[in-house]
Amino acid sequence: MNTLKTFLLGLSLSLALPIAARPLSEQTFRSPGREYGPMTWWHWINGNVTREGIRKDLCAMHRVGIRGVQLFNTHIYLPRGPVEFASEEWFGLVRYAVEVCDSLGLKFTTMTGAGWSGSGGPWITPERAMKKLVWAETTVAGGQAELQLPVPMRVGGFYRDVAVLAVPARYAAGRIEELESKILMKNGAMLRTPFRPEPSETIPRDSVLDLTASTDASGWLRCRIPDGSWTVIRFGYTLTGKKSHPAAYGGEGYEVNKLDADDADFQFEQLLGRLFAATEPYLGNTFEGILFDSYEAHFSNWTKRLPEEFRRLNGYDFMPWLPLFTGRYVGSHRESEQVLHDLRKLLDSLLTECFYGTMQRRVRERGMVVYAEAQGGPVPACAMDRVDVPMNEFWNPDTRPRLTKLKLTASQADFRGRRIVAAEAFTSKPEHGRWQNTPRTMKRPGDLAFAGGVNRFCFHTYAHQPADCAAPGFTLGRYGTLFGRLSTWWEYAGEWITYLTRSQYLLQQGRTVADVCFLMHDDVRYNFPADMVRLPAGYDYRIAFPADMAGARFRDGEVRFASGLSSRLIVLADNGCMDLGTLETLHRLVAGGALLLGPPPATVPSRREAQRLDQARYDRLVADLWGGLDGCTVREKRFGKGRVFRGMTAAEAISRAALRPDIDFGTPTDGAIYHLHRSAPGAEIYYLTNQSDKPFHLRALFRVAGLQPELWDPLTGEVSPARVTHTDSRGVGVELVLEPARALFVVFRKPLPADRKAYSRAAAEPYPVRTLPVEGPWTILFADRRQRAADTTVSELTSWHRSDDCRMRYYSGTAVYTTGFEVPADLLAGGERVLLDLGEVCDIARVELNGRDLGTVWTPPFSLDVTGALRSGRNRLKVSVANTWINRLIGDEQLPEDLAYETAGTKFTAGRLTALPEWLYSGAQPADRRRIAFTTWKHYAASSPLVPSGLLGPVRLTVCRKR
Repeated sequence: MNTLKTFLLGLSLSLALPIAARPLSEQTFRSPGREYGPMTWWHWINGNVTREGIRKDLCAMHRVGIRGVQLFNTHIYLPRGPVEFASEEWFGLVRYAVEVCDSLGLKFTTMTGAGWSGSGGPWITPERAMKKLVWAETTVAGGQAELQLPVPMRVGGFYRDVAVLAVPARYAAGRIEELESKILMKNGAMLRTPFRPEPSETIPRDSVLDLTASTDASGWLRCRIPDGSWTVIRFGYTLTGKKSHPAAYGGEGYEVNKLDADDADFQFEQLLGRLFAATEPYLGNTFEGILFDSYEAHFSNWTKRLPEEFRRLNGYDFMPWLPLFTGRYVGSHRESEQVLHDLRKLLDSLLTECFYGTMQRRVRERGMVVYAEAQGGPVPACAMDRVDVPMNEFWNPDTRPRLTKLKLTASQADFRGRRIVAAEAFTSKPEHGRWQNTPRTMKRPGDLAFAGGVNRFCFHTYAHQPADCAAPGFTLGRYGTLFGRLSTWWEYAGEWITYLTRSQYLLQQGRTVADVCFLMHDDVRYNFPADMVRLPAGYDYRIAFPADMAGARFRDGEVRFASGLSSRLIVLADNGCMDLGTLETLHRLVAGGALLLGPPPATVPSRREAQRLDQARYDRLVADLWGGLDGCTVREKRFGKGRVFRGMTAAEAISRAALRPDIDFGTPTDGAIYHLHRSAPGAEIYYLTNQSDKPFHLRALFRVAGLQPELWDPLTGEVSPARVTHTDSRGVGVELVLEPARALFVVFRKPLPADRKAYSRAAAEPYPVRTLPVEGPWTILFADRRQRAADTTVSELTSWHRSDDCRMRYYSGTAVYTTGFEVPADLLAGGERVLLDLGEVCDIARVELNGRDLGTVWTPPFSLDVTGALRSGRNRLKVSVANTWINRLIGDEQLPEDLAYETAGTKFTAGRLTALPEWLYSGAQPADRRRIAFTTWKHYAASSPLVPSGLLGPVRLTVCRKR
């Protein structure tokens, strides 16, 4: 690798790896660079792509502060455009997009195939596609057998034999509970392995006959079978049938086999290899990496080399255990479950190394990184080993259902030293999308995602707009937050993006502090038991897997992991199995003083390990930790210097152990306040978000010693000292006000001053002493002249949707309000602070006072400090307000339809545009077209309710004085 490549590799991988400690910068917080900003998914919709649209999209992103794009190519049931996926024209347009990104300082990332699921394409033949094991059964009597065995399921005309086995017919199939989950063909509940007494239906291992050598390639069996009735099982593999979806035309084809490195490498060469060759000068810099969306390629449990890989990894032959796939126990119940565990571990390893690992290796050769939502379906936690920027996702309007999943990804990123945790942000189902969302509505779910450990948003989604004359334009079908340059509020989005960027700057510092560590087992996957992680307010948790425990030590009251993280209480999932190494680690930790909560294991989960296990020693370790605990009458014991709890919640164990919280809020918060604590060299950074509609006045105690608290406000960029109420051995008390839907950082980095009075008076909040109404009259100018809304003057502020004039009632876009008002000289004489409060705004506004741009207000309270712009005497106020597209779309529905939409069909297609209008790429709508809007999906009807719009007020000035 030459010097330039080495430099680019180091630069690119700095996204994912720990960075050298740098002190927090107030200047960076106030005006953060684009490198800390959010990204956006950028969907090209079924070949509807133009060079002009590419340039305008990217320039619009640059204007509002977006860090970069992640490219997808999907059809999402919409008509074909002029550009076929993976054609020479398409490669040229992608190169052009990268060039524009480079000129603007934006980053570029792309998916590894068409659609949003996995990797595949028309170049994937059945031999390279995803496989599953199948079988067909035939009952035969003992003696000489000559018969044609039936062919098992054949998908896509593809089938290959694996083996032919026979078992005594008295052993029925379907005895294994949750079989599909155990052979990784379904995502089931959290797998538990309770070893029951041996069932009478278990097949003795010496009763499994291998007839493979007696069966020819056509499936004709000729052999002598022992006396009795036998079930002959012909095993083979076929395709899962899964194809990339929803692929833009030209990208349709099978999903690649993800359990074979050669097949994954082939997929890489067919698309990414060609794309990288076309964009070579930008690799590892502007073109920073590749992306995997959440895994939706379904399940695959076979590949040609699986038997030999199984033997290599586990040291024994898997073929005699094939009847397990049919739901029959072999050998013993315990052995069967352990073999199935070994199978899952092999499949986990193959998916991780052959697919994610191959892709990571190929991009790292070019100094690039892998973004991945390594989640869903069969994806194991260990897949994160081959991901540079871990991702998850959260959906509008409420992040809470996915909070545990966000914490899972953030925890695993932290264990691996990954600095960035990204998320597909603000994904929306149709009922929560359809142009309803604004920065205001997205604030609360976004704030909670930050508390979940995310520190880089990737918006879902910005659909490419190939033509300016078609607004609001293309969408990702019926899905997503419709986010882009043709949104009515796009040019006002910069202040919101800055808010997110400031937050991400602080949240990318240091590592998460979490007192409780929930230790899962490897079969948890995506079905994390969310009920497990209920904790009292002020405590946080991380999620670990057995591999994360290696090398852990107990020191100074904490379990310190080899990764550098620490926790004070370990909580086990209820599984029944634990590998010896993890058991030994827990034994050593508790003996040294650690706290452990959970049930005991019975044995190891793996037959590979069981074959060499000293079970007596294993049982002694279990007895040391759990002996005498039944979880009912006896629920706590001491072992060594530590304690073990059983049969209680984490909250009860915390109480019994008297673990102090990281934050004591001093008052019940009713689950409304979420927090995250990042510990960085020289700074303790606490993030708090109020997810409720009521304010909280807190006297909170932070578990920090001897440091001055500061309030870092991501909404304004202001940094100010916080008011300290008291200090003691437990920490520093801080007076805080968290308004509804407000988020705030409390940062500790400087020593407390010796004079207690100095810091107790530090942050006295200003209080209102006088108000002055701004009453108008107001002149309203409607900016979009196409909609023909008449300019007007009003004495009272009301919503446009209540107007008798249909042109105002259905208007969507920006309207400019202007008025003048008098300010008495004495109002400014005392040096007080003056705020302009706009009251209610629907939905976002930019304010100018006396010709001075004061910025944008996008979330309540819609107020700005106008002290520096206000003058005594006459003042001129200008407020530009934008609403959403909703009312215009409903207004258009009052007119005859002039586009073709599907009115029947499934929920996935009803409402879609079925044909593109001839005028779409002409640059202008027909002069006689009565409708204003163009959409690719019909979300509204003529009878749909209109929404409030405009400046509603009351508008007033508030004079505030410091205490």
